[in-house]
Amino acid sequence: MKKKIALLLAASSMMGALFIGDSIIRNDVALADPIVSPQAVSPSDTDLISMWMVDDSGARIYTPVSVTTNVQINATTSGSNWVATRRELVSSTHKNAFLAYPNATWGAGTLELRGGNVSLPKKGAYIGHTELRYSGKYNDARQTYSSTSAPAAGSTVFYGGFGSFQLDNTAWVNFNW
Repeated sequence: MKKKIALLLAASSMMGALFIGDSIIRNDVALADPIVSPQAVSPSDTDLISMWMVDDSGARIYTPVSVTTNVQINATTSGSNWVATRRELVSSTHKNAFLAYPNATWGAGTLELRGGNVSLPKKGAYIGHTELRYSGKYNDARQTYSSTSAPAAGSTVFYGGFGSFQLDNTAWVNFNW
């Protein structure tokens, strides 16, 4: 009896492995991704803002700030067009950046789609990892776009404020949509 059960379990395991292997080869696994169509995207990029803090003796200490910019566009197909129902720009950085630069200001900058800036009139509240700070703006008004993709970009700005010296203040995520 034990041999029959062991044989049955082994046979069912082999069949399961064959079906899983077949679906991976046929790329069916991609159907589990949350974004299954090109009109809805969520590109993200992390950049370093090159900054120096000035200590009490006037020396400059290189203390860069890592900033992540994430764009989220929810859109559906309508005929040959795409209808965006939400365009969102979310920025995050490590909370310790504000220990080095206590006078810093930062946040979501601009979102550029199809050659123009998107108005982001609403601010969101974001719950995230305890080591990070989040900032975000969004627009949930419906907007129709052509289905022809074009270059797009989102930005996050970080200003160190008093006691800092910086070469750049903007982090970008570039993508096609």
